[in-house]
Amino acid sequence: MSLERDIQMGLMTFGKEVEYFINEDRIGRYIMDNATLEMSEAAEEIAMADATNVAEIQRLQMKFRVAYSVRKWLGDAMTRGLEARSIIEQEEDETR
Repeated sequence: MSLERDIQMGLMTFGKEVEYFINEDRIGRYIMDNATLEMSEAAEEIAMADATNVAEIQRLQMKFRVAYSVRKWLGDAMTRGLEARSIIEQEEDETR
């Protein structure tokens, strides 16, 4: 097995683990649900905030960005796993 294939297999496995974590694991669901809630609350608070209160806007933006980042990191891991799976399947099709 080549180093590139080992890397792709690792990415695919990790992506599956993250997918399980998000969809099946109660801690993963809790994290994703709360990140989504934080984003929603922050967006609503930004919309209602006094536009001249720069410190408050920045605080709310940071609240949103942290929650967004959590969701993005996990989503990116799943995406990389799916891409790796596609590459592996394509290589297997080519060798058949």
